[in-house]
Order: sequence, then structure tokens, then C-alpha cells
Amino acid sequence: MWLLALFVGGCSGAPKSGESEAESAASEDPESEAGTETEAETETEAESSEESGPAPECDDGIDELGEYCFVEIASLPVAVPPTTVRLADLDADDALDLIALGLTADGAYWYRGAGDGSFADAVALSLGPGLRDLRAADVDADGDLDLGVASIVLGGVAVAHADPVGVYPPPGWVPGGSGPRSLSFGDLDGDGDLDLVSAVENDDVIRVYEYEAGGLTETAQLPTGADPYQVALADLDEDGRLDLVSIDRESGELGSRLGLGGGDFDLRASLLVGAGPRAFALGDLDGDGFLDAVTTNFDEDVVTSSRGRGDGAFESPAAFPTGISPYDVDLADFDGDGALDAAVVLHGPSQLMVLRGGGDGGFLDFELYDLPAQPISVRAGDLDGDGRPEIAVASNLGGRITVWARRP
Repeated sequence: MWLLALFVGGCSGAPKSGESEAESAASEDPESEAGTETEAETETEAESSEESGPAPECDDGIDELGEYCFVEIASLPVAVPPTTVRLADLDADDALDLIALGLTADGAYWYRGAGDGSFADAVALSLGPGLRDLRAADVDADGDLDLGVASIVLGGVAVAHADPVGVYPPPGWVPGGSGPRSLSFGDLDGDGDLDLVSAVENDDVIRVYEYEAGGLTETAQLPTGADPYQVALADLDEDGRLDLVSIDRESGELGSRLGLGGGDFDLRASLLVGAGPRAFALGDLDGDGFLDAVTTNFDEDVVTSSRGRGDGAFESPAAFPTGISPYDVDLADFDGDGALDAAVVLHGPSQLMVLRGGGDGGFLDFELYDLPAQPISVRAGDLDGDGRPEIAVASNLGGRITVWARRP
């Protein structure tokens, strides 16, 4: 059972601990999407306790149960309202960089990381207009990171190759349908090169592309539920073959297909997770060796946790209440206790919510941190070289990328 613990006081400074209801705020979707009412078979299991002993103190150098003590260590302006933030070491200097995307931009903005939590001024990458997603991976196994990009303006997807390291000439585009918005790389056919899948929200399909001879060739279109918003490749059944997972905004479904090898996939299994899910993250939340899924349900103000069964499907979700309009989520062990935690951005009240994982598939408590207006994207990674994950957030209306580090 999940426990929602209320902390009185909390860490000094920004965090607001254990508040289950955020202040009333406008929760307009920055992409002007109409929310839909979807009846979901979820279990809401949240309990609250009055107090949990003395409030932990930040800045005392002591890691204590019940404290995250995140502080903002960087605030980076973006030339256009950012919709996406990604982390990758593009210049191969062993320090993660930040990449910001904006729908009104002609390309992307690259902030070189120094490895200590600081970043250089943005450098524009001319990758194409209206980029909705970017993924960094060594697609052709040459040792350099390539960039997969999806453009809703061009209706296409592309791979930009580093030439040399950290320099990305404009890519060649292939058709991507109406509204390609999410990408994932993986070797689907066992040839050593990374293939690509793309969620196409207006066509209700996942497009599959084989990478060969330096380019992409479409090999399949796989039906989804209504309005697929995100896609990921991962091995759900531990058979060594990549499987496909997607989230569908309008129909409120988490869908999965087992990989059959050779770039083929089995029939789709689906699970209702809630109203208006925008994003999901995969990770082993309960330590059973199988990947579980955490989703953000924008239209009903909850995140859900669905345990992986190890056969490609997921158990019925349990719901955990958040503030208004949770949009994106990433998973990492923020407090070093061996259990995955969740970083969630709340679009309505413009807050970062950090949920402490209990190691059993659920969450124990949370802390809230104020953000620039309308956060929409979040990623976790070690940005300051201390061995612990930091959190990067893109705030659309606020026009900034902020970086948060734990300082117990």
C-alpha cells in the first residue's frame, strides 16, 4: 500500500514537502490540446499521516530519510519557448550537455556542460524547423553520437550524423506522417546499427524505420490507440529482443508489443491507465527484474505505476495524486537508497514534484519546488560530476531550462 506522508516544515528554502493539493492555477496545455475524459481502471491508494518527527534540515551534510533538498544550480534562457529538454554528451568530453527544443525554432539549442553543473551559452544547431523530439545515440556504430529528430512542421524524421564530433550538418529527411512527436532508437534486426521508431499522433500509428546504408527506410506502420504521445523500445520480457511501449493521450492507454526479431512485432496489448496521459518512464520499481511503467495523467492530476509482468504486459495501475496537470516524468535513484524515485513536472502550478520510491512499485512521500511558468519536460542525469543524478526542466512559458541538484 502506498503511504503519502505529510512533513511539517521540510527542508529550508524551496521545497514544499508532502502537499497533496497544489494551489489553484491555470492548466492550459502549451500545445493547445483538448483534454478528454477517459474512464480508467485505476486504484487510488493514498494515505496521509499527521507528522513524521522532526523536520529534516538541508545544508547539514547529512543524508536523512525524508529529505531531498534540491536547489536550483543553473537557470538558462532559451531563445524560444522550450518544449523539450534532452541530456547527452555531444562533444565527447565526459560531461553531459543540455539540448533544448522549441516548436517555433529552426533547430535546437545546445548548452555544453562543464561537468560541474555549469553550462556554456547556447549554440544553435540547424537541424530543421518545428522539432518535437530529439534522441542522441551512436546509430552507425562509429563511436560518435548521432541525433534522431522529428519535425511536426516537415512531417518527417531524420538522423543527423556528427561530422566531426559535436558538429551536425542539416540532415536528410524521410516522410514521417502527420505529427511525429516521439522517437526511440534500438537495434531491431540485429545488424549492429540502431533502427528507429516514431509515434505519429495524428495518424494513430508507430512508424518503424530500418537504418542501413547511412539512411532510414520505413518498414512498418503499427496501429496504436488514439493520439500516441510517446514511444520507447525496451526488453520487457528479458528475451534479448527489444519490445515496443507507447502511451496514447486521447484513449488513455499504455500499449505494448513484443519484439519478434528481425524488426517485427507481435499483436498489441493495451491497458487503460487514466485520463489524458502525456508521458511515461520505464524502470524496475519493485526489484523483480522486470520493467514497470510510470505515467503522467494530465487530465486527472495523478501519476500511475503499472508493474511489468515479465511477459510484455503490465498489471493494472495504481494511482498517486499530484498537483494540477502532471506533464512529464523521469526516473532515477535521487537519494541513493537503491529504489527508483520519480521527478514529475506539474504544468498547472509550475512545480517540480520529486516522489520517493518505496522499492515496492509505489511511492512514500514527495517534495515540491517552484519552477518558471508552465514546465513541460524533465530529464535526470549526473550534470555536476558528483555521482548523483540532477534534474533538468524545460519551462515553456518561462522560457528557461533550470537545473536542480540535491544538497543535503
